[in-house]
Order: sequence, then structure tokens, then C-alpha cells
Amino acid sequence: MELRLVRKFAELMNDQGLQTLEVIDSTLAIRLERDGSTPNLRPLQERVTITKERTPATKAKSTSAPKAQQTTTTKIFEIRSPLVGTFLSHSGGSDFVSMGARVEKGDVLCLIKAGEQLHEITSDIEGEVIEVLARHKTDITFDQIMFKVVSK
Repeated sequence: MELRLVRKFAELMNDQGLQTLEVIDSTLAIRLERDGSTPNLRPLQERVTITKERTPATKAKSTSAPKAQQTTTTKIFEIRSPLVGTFLSHSGGSDFVSMGARVEKGDVLCLIKAGEQLHEITSDIEGEVIEVLARHKTDITFDQIMFKVVSK
């Protein structure tokens, strides 16, 4: 897992006011906690769990009552190439999407050049791009993962 992805998850925690963030993917799992503990890495399953702890308004000590928790389960979707060709992240200007970008259904994610034709690849889901796995003007194979998008 790249350091920039861990930083992105830490930013997500800060933006959403989360105490704990646990991401589980097909190859790796990471758990981030605000109390200063280190990330916990272990083999993965296919789900992402985000836990948000509500902090009490007063700081009364109570050892018997558990903290109230709100848990939201989100899923990471892999957007794969539908054909063989050359991956194009932009058509002369800035990238269609980049890490952290919010995408809606129908948004253009990239172009794939196959022969002399350009094919627009659009999003089938709404969410946030958490990883861009293909690079501009590189060869791409059928079913190769190009993007990872987290959706609630």
C-alpha cells in the first residue's frame, strides 16, 4: 500500500471526524485509530468498514457503559478495462479524474485507444477515486484494474 493512500485515508478520517478507519481489500487490510496506535496490517477480505465513535458531551467516567458507535459499511469497486489498448488519462489537458476526485455515474474516467479508435470509459458508480492504477500512454490489457473507487 502506497504511503499516499494511507495519507488519503488519514485525510478522510479528519474530514469525517472519524476515530477509527478500517479498510479491507483483497490483498491488504489497514486500521487507523486516532488514539495514536499504529496501523494494523493483516490479510484482507473484500469490504471496507468505517466506524465513527460518538464522543460524550461530558467527560464523566463510566467503566460499565460502552461507547455508542455508528458503523457505516462502504465498498471498494475496481474499474477494469473492457478492452486491450493504450490507456489515456487525458486528451491534451488535465486528467479526466485523479486520486481523491468525486465521480458520478456517466463521468468519463479515461480513454482507451484501440487501433485508430478512441473509446471513452465512463463510471457506472458514484464515489471517490482512491487509487489510479494505470498510467498515461501505457498499454492496458483486457480486465486490468485501472481505478479503485470507494462508494457508500
